[in-house]
Amino acid sequence: MDCRIPEHELIACPGCDLLHHTVVLPLGARAECRRCGYRLYTQKPQGIERPLALTLAAFVFFVLANTFPFIAIEIQGITREISVLSAAIELYHQGMPGLGILASAVIFVFPLLQLAGMLTVLVPLYTDRANITGCKTLRFVSILAPWSMMEIYLLGVLVSLVKLATYAHVTLGVAFWSFAALVITNTWITYSIDRHDLWRRLESLS
Repeated sequence: MDCRIPEHELIACPGCDLLHHTVVLPLGARAECRRCGYRLYTQKPQGIERPLALTLAAFVFFVLANTFPFIAIEIQGITREISVLSAAIELYHQGMPGLGILASAVIFVFPLLQLAGMLTVLVPLYTDRANITGCKTLRFVSILAPWSMMEIYLLGVLVSLVKLATYAHVTLGVAFWSFAALVITNTWITYSIDRHDLWRRLESLS
């Protein structure tokens, strides 16, 4: 499948709405708006292979983060293990089911759907078996992306650990390191993927 961007296509600058003719870029180069300098698109190496590999790695980290204990807290000889969803479950038991469901969605359901959606888009493109349903899936993933709040959850956990460390012995489990790796990998996916090229590939099938 041709990875180049056809020269006859038009792209509107998200910053100032100026229309530009797309051009074929060398690998690693980027196109910027003539008026405001906004980055329009880039030509990244391994446009499908690298995001696919990172998404597979992120999926593995996601499974590990939700399988093993997240942290273990020991107070006066009593140890309690906490999982990723413990906070959401505790909110539900404390009479706040709506907030518990929302917390479960933003740290578990939405990230899982986002990763599954990206695999649904990238695997067929990599194997040259993509179809027009990939556009709908990618649009769905783009809608979910702002609601995936794993970074906020991890930041909140780190703040809580600083406070807990003063009066309890805290042990970081496999799930904690897997979750941290998941957050880093997910950020790397966002940086490595060329969405303009991805949309172009999918729309060419319609």
